[in-house]
Amino acid sequence: MNSIKKIIILSVIIFNVSCATGKNNNKEMSLTALIKAGKNVVFEDKAFNSDWDFTAELERVAETEGMDRVYVASAITFKKCTFKGKVVAMVNGASGGGVSSYFQKNVSFINCIFEEEVNMRAATFLAVCSFQGSSFLKGANFEECTFMNDAYFNDTKYREETRFQNITAMKKSNWMKARFESNVSFQGATFYNDAQFSTAEFQKYADFTVSVFQNNCFFNYCKFGPQAIFNSSSFSHRVEMLSSSFQKIEMRTCLFVLPPKFYQNEITGTIDFSKSIFVSGLPDLSKMKRDVILAEDIKLGTEIISSAVFLTRVVTP
Repeated sequence: MNSIKKIIILSVIIFNVSCATGKNNNKEMSLTALIKAGKNVVFEDKAFNSDWDFTAELERVAETEGMDRVYVASAITFKKCTFKGKVVAMVNGASGGGVSSYFQKNVSFINCIFEEEVNMRAATFLAVCSFQGSSFLKGANFEECTFMNDAYFNDTKYREETRFQNITAMKKSNWMKARFESNVSFQGATFYNDAQFSTAEFQKYADFTVSVFQNNCFFNYCKFGPQAIFNSSSFSHRVEMLSSSFQKIEMRTCLFVLPPKFYQNEITGTIDFSKSIFVSGLPDLSKMKRDVILAEDIKLGTEIISSAVFLTRVVTP
């Protein structure tokens, strides 16, 4: 083999090695580097040991006097991954305000495990957001999030306190088969489309006060712990709580446009409808196991009815 051929072969080998090395380096890019480069993030069966901040190194744009925003152009997809550090999309700004994230493509954490805090507070999800099948071992904060597309939290598990206060769900949202082992709050949440909570388990305090359900909501086959509080909430369409169990449930000062369905529920403590408004009809509680029903100053349409009249009408088959 002459020297020219040797040089050509050596050049080809060096080129191939360089290409392979380049591909490997691209795969090993940090999550922050991928986000900064605008590349899609796709991982499966991988463990991440460090904290991950979506806002790191992205340009911060002033949105209000006290809030900056970063825009995440990458699609985010993780399957069966474990996060040993914190995952955050909201941080405090240098001037005392906050920095939140705006996700322009899908954010999907499917069957993942979060061993530390997850903080998505005030994030906006323009495309589908999915945490289905994932487990949160520390606190999970989705307070003030806006879900512009479908949101999937079905089959999720939460070991510590979970916050969904003041979220806005524009499309369908799903917490079916979710398990909340500590307190959970949906206070002030607004659901513009169907909200599905069937077969969810709320082991401690569940707060749905001042929530707005513009479309159908489903709490069928749920298990509620010491308190389920829905006070001052409004229900514009179907309300179903079928074959669910409660220790104590409060639905005081609520607005029901359609008669809520409570068939075959079991309540070991009290259910309180006091000062609620039923626009088109009362619920049928005749097939519900219950101890005490409270219903002071109920309004049916334009008529104010007494507790005795309410009880007579709702428990008679």
